Amino acid sequence: MGDISITASAIGQYCTLPIANAPTTIGKRYRLYYDLANIVSTWKVRDFGGTQTLGTISANATQATIEFTAATAGGLRLVAVAANSSGDFDNFKLQEIRIFKFMPPTNMGEKDVALEIIVEEITDQ
Repeated sequence: MGDISITASAIGQYCTLPIANAPTTIGKRYRLYYDLANIVSTWKVRDFGGTQTLGTISANATQATIEFTAATAGGLRLVAVAANSSGDFDNFKLQEIRIFKFMPPTNMGEKDVALEIIVEEITDQ
């Protein structure tokens, strides 16, 4: 997805990124990266169908992130919180976050270790 400039004229207006371009698996953790310039008001990031709110965007940023656990099969929706919401979005990237459990060889108990591995990366090309 390339640079996208969006300006709302009513509360609740939105644009979408289809599931095919941002697939997720229910129950898995993800991190969404984005750049944003020239923001006016606030935007909500939701799943494609608009049922799950993934995060709120209210400031310009470079490589900002939103982390979420997927409740749907993916896709994204940027929803205007105000009638004048506006912004120039770029460099969207979606990564799955994986958590692994390691057992010590002495069987002294489980230890949770967060280890990030990029399983699937979707970038604007």
